[in-house]
Amino acid sequence: MNRSRLADELLYQLAFESNTDIVFISEQYRNRDQPTWFSDPLSTSAIWISSSRNIRVEGHGSEEGFVWVRCEAMTFFSCYLTPNESIQQFRTKIDALEDAIFNTQGEVIVGGDFNAKAIEWGMPHPDSRG
Repeated sequence: MNRSRLADELLYQLAFESNTDIVFISEQYRNRDQPTWFSDPLSTSAIWISSSRNIRVEGHGSEEGFVWVRCEAMTFFSCYLTPNESIQQFRTKIDALEDAIFNTQGEVIVGGDFNAKAIEWGMPHPDSRG
C-alpha cells in the first residue's frame, strides 16, 4: 500500500467488491482498530480477515517484519522487509520468518514485499537480498 492514505481508504471497497476473505498488507498506512486486523510490531505488515463470518482465526502471532494468522489447517504469513535496512538486518528477519514457517504445522501461504530482486522472479539484475 506504500503507506498511502488513498490506498488505505480503497482497501475496504476493494475487499468488498472482490468478495475477499483474507487480505495481506505490506507497508501499511495505519493499523486498524478491529479484532480481525493483525499486524507486526513495526506496523509494516498486516493480515486483515475481512469476512470473519467465513473465517475462524485459531491463532496468530508476529515478529518484526511479518505477521501470521492460523485458520483451520492453513497458516497465512504477511511480510514487509524495508529496503532501508542493512543486509544483516534483512537476513535476521528472513531467518526469523523461516524459523516460524518451519515450526508451523499444516499448509502455509506466504505473501508480501521482500524488496529483493532475483532472476527467478524475472528481475534482470539480482541483488544481495534476492
